[in-house]
Amino acid sequence: MFGLTATLSRLINTLRPFRGPVRRALALEAMRSLVLAKKAMWELGLALHIEDDDIRRQLNAYDLQADRQADQLKALQRVAVREAFGTDE
Repeated sequence: MFGLTATLSRLINTLRPFRGPVRRALALEAMRSLVLAKKAMWELGLALHIEDDDIRRQLNAYDLQADRQADQLKALQRVAVREAFGTDE
């Protein structure tokens, strides 16, 4: 029982750095990756040469919005990385 508790304690201690600023940097990068995946979906829709101009305009608006979101998340992630590691990336 003691060995299991000690092993679990060591495991938990190795995960502690993933709290606070490091966790925030990782979460922001994950969110940015998801936004970029969403952007790829909108780009695919635009590439299908949909005949409906209303749908094309809406897909283009979604694509531009995803682009802005990805840029904002990248800026936030850079701040979080600087806070966590004292570097830019």
